[in-house]
Formats: sequence, C-alpha cells, structure tokens
Amino acid sequence: MDGIPGGVLRIAQTANVPHPAGAANGTPGYGNSLVEILPTPPLAPGRYKWQVSFDGETREDWEAWFVVMPEPKLPVIGGTPQG
Repeated sequence: MDGIPGGVLRIAQTANVPHPAGAANGTPGYGNSLVEILPTPPLAPGRYKWQVSFDGETREDWEAWFVVMPEPKLPVIGGTPQG
C-alpha cells in the first residue's frame, strides 16, 4: 500500500479471553474478535493477503488471500468519453 513501509498495514489489539466457567484463572478458553476498518483508502487492483499473528506466531490457516479487480470499463453509447 502506498505510504506504508513494506506495503504492510498492522493493527494491534490486546484481547482478554475469559476462562471457562468453573475453571481456574489462566485456563485456556475461546473468544471472538471483530476488526472493522472503515473508512479505508481504495486498494489498487491486485492480490492481497490478510494475515493474523498471535504473540509473533503465524500459521498458514490464519491467512486469507483476496483479489481487488479493476473497475469495469463501461461502454459509451452515442458519444465520446469525457474526463
């Protein structure tokens, strides 16, 4: 991404996951998290990857690739394009 060193956008968030009911503090549990990024600058057409890491660890199943397609060229009927 333009203006971001290495083309990487990093978002860091501390999350507390509660332990299961009746279990001792520190027992592993499950939690949900939602990250909403709005507004965002438009991405140039190309292939991008979301990658999650926890405490510096990342895994292939924590990645998701997506593609941004170029805007379609609309037909011009009865004249020449302006702009």
